[in-house]
Amino acid sequence: MKRILLLSLMFSLTFAFSALAQRTVSGTVTSADDGSTVPGVNVVLKGTTTGTTTDLDGNYRLSVPEEGGTLVYSFIGLSQQEVQIGARSVIDVAMQSDVQQLTEVVVTGAAPGITTKTLGYSLGKVDENLIQQAPGVDAAQALQGKVAGVKVIQNGAPGSNAGIRLRGSTSLYEGQQPLVVVDGVIVDGGLNTINSEDIESIEILKSSSAAALYGSRGANGVIVINTRRGANMKEGDVRIVFRNEVGRNYLPGRIDLAETHHYEIDSETGAPPVGNQVPRADQLSVVPYPNPQDYQDILFQEEAFYTNYLSISGRTDKANFMLSAQNTNQPGVVYDTDGQSRQNFKANFDYNLTDDLFISTSNFFSQREIDNAPTSVFFDALLFRPDLDLFAKVPDPNNPSATIINAKPDSSAQMVNPVYTLTERYSTTTDDR
Repeated sequence: MKRILLLSLMFSLTFAFSALAQRTVSGTVTSADDGSTVPGVNVVLKGTTTGTTTDLDGNYRLSVPEEGGTLVYSFIGLSQQEVQIGARSVIDVAMQSDVQQLTEVVVTGAAPGITTKTLGYSLGKVDENLIQQAPGVDAAQALQGKVAGVKVIQNGAPGSNAGIRLRGSTSLYEGQQPLVVVDGVIVDGGLNTINSEDIESIEILKSSSAAALYGSRGANGVIVINTRRGANMKEGDVRIVFRNEVGRNYLPGRIDLAETHHYEIDSETGAPPVGNQVPRADQLSVVPYPNPQDYQDILFQEEAFYTNYLSISGRTDKANFMLSAQNTNQPGVVYDTDGQSRQNFKANFDYNLTDDLFISTSNFFSQREIDNAPTSVFFDALLFRPDLDLFAKVPDPNNPSATIINAKPDSSAQMVNPVYTLTERYSTTTDDR
């Protein structure tokens, strides 16, 4: 009886020892397309929860049973592979691209690696290639027309912030602008200071479910912008980008204005008197003004605009960076206004101190000067009688020895001379960010 118990105990210990016997398997995962290492690949022992991921150099190490098993390699955009371990201790794998998988999986900072079918909210994405096909002066122009259901409303003034609607109206009293997040930082003030050339991707979260990620400020939707950092470049590469754009701003269409009137004329001037005008008995507007002019020719003019952009980015074994500068001048088309002058500077830098310590910084500075033209000048120019001298001067009431442009050349009208408004009343805004 004692011999039977002793044999049973020895068998149990032997079985427990064999069940706990482990060995280590290591290797490197690379891309079959270009041979580069692939970090972040999931390596799992099939049928278990035992697994690991590859490091920045594509290396992995995993403890497996002595008898081996099957390793499963998976990564977004690459075909899943299963490899028998056998007696090997080093297993290197080259993974193939899976284009079909890329079309079904969304890789986004809001929800990384989730299929569009299971995504709980509407999401649109614009990558760098699409943005650079038609780069705009700012991020709002770069986004316009590239995502279905996104409305970008430009008011035409140089440097103005575009109205963006990702959803329908959500409030009667509050604004409808979406929340803007640039490189993980919430940005106030819109997209009018962000260089389109610096952008790597734009993600659009349209649904109110975005509030679950960003709080109540995301109720109107969220625009997530990621700028270039040089992280996707090959080690040792340096990329220099220079772009110079020159063009002209002009008003493509004009409004046809009336050149006749229905007033009695002054026998000396052949035109209706300025003030105290008397309508004709027949009330027909058939009498032409003697010297009509189109004020649109005075108020709207062609002006040259330009944008200069320079960036340098690169990657080493431990760091990557991107530096950029942009100088933009948009004079607009309105008489005697300088429009927008803007200078932007951007610096992104990432550095791996150790395998577990990572430093990342994003820096941005923008300086703008904008002339704000009053919108009333457009209506006044259309309603003034067409035979007035808008540049006529009168004594300055505040300085009798000086003269200023006559603000009311037609005393019977309620409008103000648009030339006077543009030369005396426009304001200039300086903005540092």
